[in-house]
Amino acid sequence: MFTLDIRHYVATVLHPKYRSLKLCSINERQECYAYIRQKLKLINVECNKTDQQLANQPVQKKFKNDLFSRFESGDFIGVEENEEEPEDTDLDSPRESNPLSFSKENQDKFPRLSRYARSIHSIPATSASVERQFYEAGLIIQERTTNLNPERLDNILLIRSIQQNNIFL
Repeated sequence: MFTLDIRHYVATVLHPKYRSLKLCSINERQECYAYIRQKLKLINVECNKTDQQLANQPVQKKFKNDLFSRFESGDFIGVEENEEEPEDTDLDSPRESNPLSFSKENQDKFPRLSRYARSIHSIPATSASVERQFYEAGLIIQERTTNLNPERLDNILLIRSIQQNNIFL
């Protein structure tokens, strides 16, 4: 079973498409916003703001027919509004699917929030080197029609790794 951590909610709030947490309770939203405020207090960012004007692009309405469309931020019908919560109208750019480019575009308006969003969304899901090793091990096993004992397979992988990294013993 998969249990949601506060960081999952934070990542969702900091995503430009799903930031309203439509299907979450008011308590879950408030807890998430409090956690973000707490983290923002810990971030010390120099406030060197440049006077850049962002291009105002009107949001184009489109038909939402994908699986995640019901989670996207939109009209808050049936949701109680809290004056402490930020409004969606504060942001000029249209909702996009890449949270990292969105935080980069808005880093002049929200420098600390942008920095925190980058740290949350930049966590790698897997290690590429580990994935590569599993892939190479699978290729070695497929190349051989005979049964390899585990010790011999480890030796082959070690030799291949040494050759690829140009390590000389």
